[in-house]
Amino acid sequence: MHGAAIERKAAQCFGTGMIDTAMAVEFPNHSRSYDESRQRIRFSGYDGTREIHMFIEEAAVWLLDAGKRSAGAGLLAAFDHHRERICKAAAIAYGRNREGYFTLTAKDFG
Repeated sequence: MHGAAIERKAAQCFGTGMIDTAMAVEFPNHSRSYDESRQRIRFSGYDGTREIHMFIEEAAVWLLDAGKRSAGAGLLAAFDHHRERICKAAAIAYGRNREGYFTLTAKDFG
């Protein structure tokens, strides 16, 4: 599965259905937290029962939502606002390299 098919399936990751097993990552847990010392947000995906630790750099979130730039709660609000797009990028990145954790950067949204 490539291109538009991956994007369609990735867009479903926060929906009620499971995404295609070719990507094998789901995002049923909407929890996220801000790591101030590393300037990134942590969230999780699941490949079956295996938890995948995912991070998105603060700069990448601000690239998506430059208008709401503020520390702490503002950053998490921007993450929530763009959750579907972040999930899509995370699913695509995970499909390329099925590691136990990874960090999304601004280039993942370019």
